[in-house]
Amino acid sequence: MYSLASAEVNHLTGRAPKRVISIDYCADQYLLKLGTPGQILGVSPKSTAPFSFMRFEAKNFNKVRPTPEELLALKPDLIIRSFGGGISTNKFLRQHEIPVLQIGLLDSVEEINQTILNVSKALGNDDLGIALVNESNRRLLSIARVEKKSTAIYIAAGGVTTGKGTLVHDIMSKGNLRNIIDSQGWSDIPLEQLVSLRPNIIVHSYLDDLTTNSGKWSSIHHPVTKRFLKQNKTIAIPPALVSCGGWYSIDAIEMISGVKMENTIH
Repeated sequence: MYSLASAEVNHLTGRAPKRVISIDYCADQYLLKLGTPGQILGVSPKSTAPFSFMRFEAKNFNKVRPTPEELLALKPDLIIRSFGGGISTNKFLRQHEIPVLQIGLLDSVEEINQTILNVSKALGNDDLGIALVNESNRRLLSIARVEKKSTAIYIAAGGVTTGKGTLVHDIMSKGNLRNIIDSQGWSDIPLEQLVSLRPNIIVHSYLDDLTTNSGKWSSIHHPVTKRFLKQNKTIAIPPALVSCGGWYSIDAIEMISGVKMENTIH
């Protein structure tokens, strides 16, 4: 699913907003990257979490909880959100005539690039967005393509995997890997496919947490999965590169494409 990031420009004066708040860690990435320091009124409390790519930059800004009372008290002239505040947040903000920039679920590099352009435009910083997209495209085009892609599967700590129509699938494909999962979206790990298709590489983003962060009945504890994890090559992508769709997805693509079959990245 993709919802184009868009600002309610009819509520804006035409000038660049000066009091901008992002209310979840996905929105934080875009404000911290594309906003100027003087525009940033606050970011979410999880902006400094390990899975936040811009966590170091976020340390310099006020942390704002997405509660009605706190948002109204700060009097922002633009709020950027992905999921922060819950499903009724947009309605509440509109009722109080606070402009909202909604970032959707991003499933590809192309959607990320379009979102960068829209967010930077809403902030009045078009040049920053254009430069970032151009650099991302340059890096993507510089990745050498291979005729025969190595087969792979992505395994998350919860014992699930992902197929077509997701950002992880797009990252794997652009990184010269062929995802063995043909189904759409997220699903349980298909044990029969692990045995029959025998993918060359396991991609994950939880480092040593694959088993410790999974529930008791998760398929990740099945003997087939355990044997597969032990015997196969792995690529561990830092969680900050895949927790939310952003320009840094190119880092993950470069990491995957640079892996040699004889090496294992931990």
